Amino acid sequence: MNIHKRVLAAAAVAATIAAGAAIPAITGAHATSHKTQTLHFFDKPVTTSLTTSSGKVISHPPYPQPQAGDVLNVYSLDYPGNHAHHASHWTMSTHLSCTFAQGPPACVSNVAVGSSLLVFDGNKLVGATGVYQGATGRVVSNKTIPNTNNQSDIVVRIKRR
Repeated sequence: MNIHKRVLAAAAVAATIAAGAAIPAITGAHATSHKTQTLHFFDKPVTTSLTTSSGKVISHPPYPQPQAGDVLNVYSLDYPGNHAHHASHWTMSTHLSCTFAQGPPACVSNVAVGSSLLVFDGNKLVGATGVYQGATGRVVSNKTIPNTNNQSDIVVRIKRR
């Protein structure tokens, strides 16, 4: 696995790219129809950059091995479904930011869905606005699709108040 894929895989596991919080778009349900929802979506990165601790921005492969203080940023578009069967249009967008230190990177994902925002720290939902304010949840699966540009199938479970 090249460094780009290793970095994104580690970030996905540690943080989840995105918490498919496109609950209404993914399930086809209205946000108020269920308290707990399982979301399935296909995450397709569109921009990736690694900013070194010295401030140098590297925006295309090959990416160097991340060092302490480096920050990875990944911007993605997300489609309801999975890589094999998904909607033809994206319905949400995500931003993943991982800061490297000793051990696994510290990653935070921001997911924009409709007029709401979900924030994940690692795989845990830690904040939300709009219809998801007060929700809890986590990423239950994040699988990188082989032979792609770090595309992933993601499953998220969210419980709203």
